[in-house]
Amino acid sequence: MRNKKKTITVVTSCLNEAKNIEELYNRLKNVFSNEKYSWNLIIFDNGSKDKTWDEILALSRSNRNILGYRMSRTFSLDAVFTSGLLECTGDAAIMMASDLQDPPETIPALLRHWERGTPHVAVRIKERAEMSKTRLVLTKIFYRISNWASDGLIPENVSDFRLMDKAVYQAVNELTERNRFMRGLVAWTGFPTEFVEIERPPRFSGRSTANYPGLIRFATQGIFANSIKPLSAISILGVISAFFSILSLLFFIPYWFLTGVPFAGFGTIIGFIALGFSIVVSMLGLLAEYLGLVYGEVKMRPHVVRWESTN
Repeated sequence: MRNKKKTITVVTSCLNEAKNIEELYNRLKNVFSNEKYSWNLIIFDNGSKDKTWDEILALSRSNRNILGYRMSRTFSLDAVFTSGLLECTGDAAIMMASDLQDPPETIPALLRHWERGTPHVAVRIKERAEMSKTRLVLTKIFYRISNWASDGLIPENVSDFRLMDKAVYQAVNELTERNRFMRGLVAWTGFPTEFVEIERPPRFSGRSTANYPGLIRFATQGIFANSIKPLSAISILGVISAFFSILSLLFFIPYWFLTGVPFAGFGTIIGFIALGFSIVVSMLGLLAEYLGLVYGEVKMRPHVVRWESTN
């Protein structure tokens, strides 16, 4: 008997990507036409305001290997990827963006690593097209902090674009937390990983929906959801604040002896206010972030709400 073809499932999310969907499918189809695998596409309309869902419906009518879902509103990208991985049944799953900044032509390189026995193959970005200098700096800062906070679990410049063996994505599916940061979750599972480096191309069409407040929130949640080091840093911050407060007092005490003070006890009051305020605000800010994560977990809400589906 002939061996059954292995199946690769591609998972992607669309937000106002109506002009990219057909091109994405055609390029995926071209890539897999030269491979020995069968494949299918799980594609989400994540609350688009354009004709994204219409494009998915039209494409899926003649392509039974497309499974389309329409979300009731826009959810986080990691929540949508989670929902997609829960639908996967293939021998391997590939997560990628739908704007073609994750080029489908990279997939053969991912498959070659997988064929050699690597269960998890991630894409590292060497160069990013169409990214402002401000965002490049913020990206570098995020990766440095997240790498430190996660003890090296989150490598620098590694995107969501990746291939996961069935054993890997099933392990990720068993992680039930609601505050999802997929890069951290996949890394936490600990499977051997190799990297494919690419230069990220510009979007095929349309404009990015990313904005700085959203990116900052994504970055902070990714750090806090995967590490308690910021909590440990509170005590260090307190010691540093106390050190500088003492230094300032040592400077001002001789100064006040020479020039006088506005009133008795002025220096003591200033020193204690500076010390206490800096420590308390820092502690409250960090605790609030973790309390917010706990609040999200105890509500036990689903990751996404699906509205419609096709095929």
